[in-house]
Amino acid sequence: MPNVNLSNPFEVRTVGMQALKDALGPVGMVRFIQQFDLGYGDYTKERQ
Repeated sequence: MPNVNLSNPFEVRTVGMQALKDALGPVGMVRFIQQFDLGYGDYTKERQ
């Protein structure tokens, strides 16, 4: 693992994305990131 400056958000994000890509492959990386999408709108209001 490379030396990462944890106070630099860009560097943390770059190294993290590379680690995800290495571990899961590009498709797996995208699917993992999509799990954190909170969506939008008001589901309760819209379902009626």
